Amino acid sequence: MRNIKQPITGRRPPPSSQRYHRAHHTDVRYAHLTVPPFDHAQQPLLALQQGIHAFNLDSAAEHELDIQDPAGPLWAALQERVTVAPLYGGLHVEFFGNPWDEPFAWTLACLSDQGVADAIMSLSFTGPDEGANGTREWE
Repeated sequence: MRNIKQPITGRRPPPSSQRYHRAHHTDVRYAHLTVPPFDHAQQPLLALQQGIHAFNLDSAAEHELDIQDPAGPLWAALQERVTVAPLYGGLHVEFFGNPWDEPFAWTLACLSDQGVADAIMSLSFTGPDEGANGTREWE
């Protein structure tokens, strides 16, 4: 019976001094592995979220939807959103909404800013389904 802690090749693991360790942002040996801080991306993304929230409130008021009513359909008014989360030393940004509304254009403009783009590790674009088969067109 084989000891499962030993590699199949029979080679021993490297000494502890040669094992992988997390690179610190001041460690010049691993400068190519570090991610720049995302301080410059936080304010534009926060402003984008606030702008999209204001857009949603205006849209709900325009359609006379009561978003304070817990029994009301929130899906009818609060369609657009940008979610930001930390991911691997950078940011994950997810847009949910319609590609023909203003928030999508605002999101693309914000993401094209170099300070924001440098901090992004992952992007996701999604929106409500259209049609019977649950697909969505992104032009």
